Amino acid sequence: MIRIGDVLLTEDVRRINLALFRDSGQAYLRSGAFGVEERRAIEQRIRNISGRRIRRILEAVPPFADSDIRPAWSHFMAVSAGTHPWPDANHRTALLAFDLAIVQASAQRIGLPVSRVAELVLASKAMRDGARRRRPGRARYYTIEELGDPDHPYRRLFAGFESDLIIKHA
Repeated sequence: MIRIGDVLLTEDVRRINLALFRDSGQAYLRSGAFGVEERRAIEQRIRNISGRRIRRILEAVPPFADSDIRPAWSHFMAVSAGTHPWPDANHRTALLAFDLAIVQASAQRIGLPVSRVAELVLASKAMRDGARRRRPGRARYYTIEELGDPDHPYRRLFAGFESDLIIKHA
């Protein structure tokens, strides 16, 4: 059985998001001056995400067998993108973190074709942000508890991409 929280450290996930930030330049955040001071402030925001918050995301997916990698992926993606812990690159961070966990746990690689990633991210953001605007007074994004329900619409959105996943031996 694979337990993401046993395979990945919170700092592994933080390093992924920091690398995306450093490699993306202006594309990491889509607004703001993004000068030297702002870069430092954004990097500090990434560093300030609590290890406990990251750990809760890593432990949100119950242990799973190799045969259940696809539904575990969609659950992890929904929790990671739906709770929106990072200033930006939540989907990319989740994709890379889950792949790293699977490589370490079972020597397999997992990914979506680039065209499907773009479609997933657009659909996910539209659903998540639309729901957020319709829920005044509630938490800004979904909670881990809400996304524990496999019938939650946001979970179903990610489940719809499971058949497109490419899994191969590393």
